[in-house]
Amino acid sequence: MPWQAKPARAYIQTIDGGITVNETYRILQKLGKGGTSNVYLGYHNNLNIYIVIKKLKGENADETLSQAEVDVLKELRHQYLPQVYDYPRIYNPQKKCFDVYTVMDYIDGANLLECLRSGFPFTEELLKRYLRQMAEVLVYMHGQDRPVYHCDIKPENIMIDRKGNAILIDFNTAVGGNQNNLLGLTFPYASPEQVDLADGKVEGLVLDGRTDIYSLGATFYLLISGRFPSVGEPSQPLHTMGLTGYSSEFLRLIDRMMAFKREDRLKSAKKLLAAIDRLDISYRRYFTARCASVLVSAAFVSFGLFFLIRGTQLKPIETYNGYYTTAVNSIHRGDLELAEEACIKISTDGQLQKYLQSNSDEQARLYHAMGDICYYREDFATAVAYYVRAVELCGACTDQERLTFVRDTAIAYAQYGDLSMARAYLAAAKELQPSGADLDLVDIVLAARSGDAKLCVEKTEELISTSTDVRVCLRAALTAASVCEDPDEKIKWFRLAAGYDAGKTAQRGLAMAWAEKAQTAQGSKAQQEAQTKAMEIYEGLCADAYASAADRINYSILLRSAGQKNQALWELKTASQYEPENYRVLTHLAMLYYELGNHADARACCESALRLWRADDTAQKLEEGSEEIQYLMEISRRLGIGGMA
Repeated sequence: MPWQAKPARAYIQTIDGGITVNETYRILQKLGKGGTSNVYLGYHNNLNIYIVIKKLKGENADETLSQAEVDVLKELRHQYLPQVYDYPRIYNPQKKCFDVYTVMDYIDGANLLECLRSGFPFTEELLKRYLRQMAEVLVYMHGQDRPVYHCDIKPENIMIDRKGNAILIDFNTAVGGNQNNLLGLTFPYASPEQVDLADGKVEGLVLDGRTDIYSLGATFYLLISGRFPSVGEPSQPLHTMGLTGYSSEFLRLIDRMMAFKREDRLKSAKKLLAAIDRLDISYRRYFTARCASVLVSAAFVSFGLFFLIRGTQLKPIETYNGYYTTAVNSIHRGDLELAEEACIKISTDGQLQKYLQSNSDEQARLYHAMGDICYYREDFATAVAYYVRAVELCGACTDQERLTFVRDTAIAYAQYGDLSMARAYLAAAKELQPSGADLDLVDIVLAARSGDAKLCVEKTEELISTSTDVRVCLRAALTAASVCEDPDEKIKWFRLAAGYDAGKTAQRGLAMAWAEKAQTAQGSKAQQEAQTKAMEIYEGLCADAYASAADRINYSILLRSAGQKNQALWELKTASQYEPENYRVLTHLAMLYYELGNHADARACCESALRLWRADDTAQKLEEGSEEIQYLMEISRRLGIGGMA
């Protein structure tokens, strides 16, 4: 549950009596105000339940808007909508007018804007749950005999109750056959057609369900990116922002919901719900589990007729070239998620599989692109597998392509630690081209992995002074940084690498180098300056809610050392939302809870971390003698866990 709202009963203790409406409803506390009404927490004296009482503003208030909300809601019954109980009109003799009220369900929780401002991290799974619930509501509303369009969906109008369900509220601007009600229009969530109608730029335009789809997408746009959508022009697509923690398919779905031209959006709430369903049908595949082959079995290819019928607008070669170009360009920009998505589309399209089966050179290029994705993720074992396959299939490729494939295989083997295979592929590369920056890069990596730091740095300096190949210079600079022991030297090389790097690899290295300097610098001023530099970089890496767990752990360590333990706790709790079974995160949470004197939570984290660590059978498992596991064991002993007292 992302938000623990103040229980309604707490208000009873602070309000003595209160105003009674119609001798049935007691106003207890003002909750807020909207564009047309004041909102109060109330109590239903007959049903003994808490309620929301909305009072229309204005001494001579036109009750049309309030009545419109009642007319809409009283006929609707859905688990993700509030229920309207009454619409009392009470004559006010002092003001000589009617006070107009609406009485409806009280949703004990918080709205999405409050959740966002509280710093709660929205994971993809959680947002998909909320999006599905809202899509179900829209399917129900839009499917009425007289379709109901909300027309003011925004974060403030989606409540999250104590069960973790999303509830759509505030129907004052809803359209139920009436297309003229544009009061309460909220920028920047209003659809472009709503804005045009309100500005008088168009006449006769009839709003439909795509208006709600846009506003719902705009709401999730803010939750995901932390940015408000643009008004009067298309917003920057989410999938181009380099966001982590979300699949490309999910980001692109939100982007499509927010298409500026409504004809480009999903056509209906039913299609939106179907699109959400497709996100959960194992459509997304992770590269580390796909080393065996890109080509699918003959049984899968037999479904090619389906793809042929669906894809007759483009020839397979044109479709393939489009996806492949997207993948390569995205790798160069550091957008590995988009690159991965393009490769997955190729590897799951039956028609493209047929095309690849008869084009080994294209297979080689695709394998190499997939290897690049793994290399930049530092998954060198998988990168080797892809690069080797590219070399095996590159007989029809150009000489330069063949040289690149062999070179990258040598480098990946060296990074993986198999120096004999790296040298074997280097020899093969030299048969293709005796010298050049490509081969110098292999020598640099080999020197680094052989322990010759001096030779590695010298060769890197020479290469960078002569080469204009950004990818080669980036890999060389990162390699040189990896062999330097002096923090200042590391900082120099990572800074240089950052000039070539469109992703976050160099920034992460630079942050760690500054943190290392903070530990070794002489004098408190130098230490403080280095620590501040490291924290600034990690703050940038963790600026959104979806940085890697390692980023948040490192940032939390720096925050703890700076005395900012509450912020450190927030970073670790955020990391645990994304990776609840990451025992490294749980270990650091246990340490911090113990420092804060919260032994109950420290014990729970310790027990979970120990269980997960012992069950880990992967190659990445931390050794028992590692510093983190030693800390875990020590805290466990102090807490008397598992006989370690």
